[in-house]
Amino acid sequence: NILNQLAFLVDISIEMYLNHLASTKFVFFQLIQSISDTLSRISTQSISTFWYYLETREDLIQSRIFDKKMTSDRISLLEICNGLTDKIYTGTKHKDSYRKDTFNDKFQFRVRIFLTNIFQFEDNTGLNKYFTLASRVVKESGPLKTNSWKDEVLQDIVKLNKILRDPYSCLKNPRALVNNCEMFKRLNDFLFEEEEAIKAPKSDPFLIKKSEPKDYLKQKYDDKMFFSENYWLSPFEETPRGPKYETMKKEDETYFMEHTLSKSRNHLLIQIYFISCLFYQLVGSNKKQLLKDINAPANIKHITDDATPESAVNIFFKIRKDMINRYKTIDTQLSFLLQHIQNSELHWWAWLIYSKDPVTGKPLFSDRELTDQDLELVNEKTASVIPFKEKRYFNTYGTPQLSRKMKVPTGLELLQKTSEKPEIDQNDIDQLTEKIKHSTDKTEQDGLVEERTVLQWKKLKQQRIGKWLDLGELLSEEKISAPALKNDTADPATNHENTKNTQESEPSTEVD
Repeated sequence: NILNQLAFLVDISIEMYLNHLASTKFVFFQLIQSISDTLSRISTQSISTFWYYLETREDLIQSRIFDKKMTSDRISLLEICNGLTDKIYTGTKHKDSYRKDTFNDKFQFRVRIFLTNIFQFEDNTGLNKYFTLASRVVKESGPLKTNSWKDEVLQDIVKLNKILRDPYSCLKNPRALVNNCEMFKRLNDFLFEEEEAIKAPKSDPFLIKKSEPKDYLKQKYDDKMFFSENYWLSPFEETPRGPKYETMKKEDETYFMEHTLSKSRNHLLIQIYFISCLFYQLVGSNKKQLLKDINAPANIKHITDDATPESAVNIFFKIRKDMINRYKTIDTQLSFLLQHIQNSELHWWAWLIYSKDPVTGKPLFSDRELTDQDLELVNEKTASVIPFKEKRYFNTYGTPQLSRKMKVPTGLELLQKTSEKPEIDQNDIDQLTEKIKHSTDKTEQDGLVEERTVLQWKKLKQQRIGKWLDLGELLSEEKISAPALKNDTADPATNHENTKNTQESEPSTEVD
């Protein structure tokens, strides 16, 4: 009952704005904000039920209330929806981003879909262009020190994940970034050597492949352990000795074995590629050239004032360039994908910083209508890139045999009778009968008999085609029963004589 009253109150605010006072739009957003905050504190079920009401008003809000060109409307709607989706547990002084409320994912999904349907596709209002998270800390711990070369690899992986969470923080400390460059290069070379050894191994004529034991698959999956996404984010206590230390040491070894898989290596290599592209684009000269290429006005600045130190540029450029070339030898499809991403970087940065077309100065996606000239131009370019073969020998359906069969016309209309065949004349049959009687040559007589038999068969067929539907009228009960009674009372000898005469009068229907 309370939810119905709240919905009625929101309807009144909509009515006031649409038909009476246009200046009361802010009342609608403030009312939704207050109701959402209050119901979310009560229970998720309450706000989830109220959200069904807003979903029924989605078309009305999108078409008549929400103005996509007004920043205040976009900010108001973002405050409402973000307050419902970004629920962080605050049991400690600092918010922990890895203790997010995941019990209400279904409701949060509905809120995000509602917001996505109302906003434009290219709208970046309130977009977090930085990787930093205010007032949030992440507890970390590195791998155990076991005096093994694997420790260095695991430490490099942990450092890589730390930089990926907040790359801009590395720009504050140029010396640390230069040191991390060596780590990027070292980890990149190690992973590529391992990947090339699997995908493109060098031939060794004296190498004898080791036979796998029969229980290989059973052992493989018995020893396989599950590691959650935030495995390295969990705090560990220092246990330099004892059974717990041995358990953690085994977990580190298993974690290292997980990264020996091809998919894990590719995952890390792509992360290194992305972070190298980011730092290379943040070089001072590249930032100035980017703003010049997108025709950004003087008041538009880059997303960060810090720049990558010049001493680290060569390493990032080399990683960015060599990774595509090295992938061409082991995975051409992934190499093409990375090259396509690299060519699309200008458009991504232009949308992130300026979000307008560099040529026209208009938004990239909104109110974009394609004219006939644009479509013809794209058609011409496509035809030149992928020409269509119009030669006679081009197989339309794959193979010549299939193409010939598919060209045969089919359809029910072709089954209709197009022309009437000439009716067989009885005089022709009689003439052949006379010729047979006067013929003395056995061969000629056989040919005439065969010709007469064919004409008789065709004549009987024409008669059956025209009269077989009348069989129901001819075979009535009266016409069938009357001759039968007459035959029963007649003399058997007479019946036999009549049958004999009938058979002699009927023409032969057998074909020699």
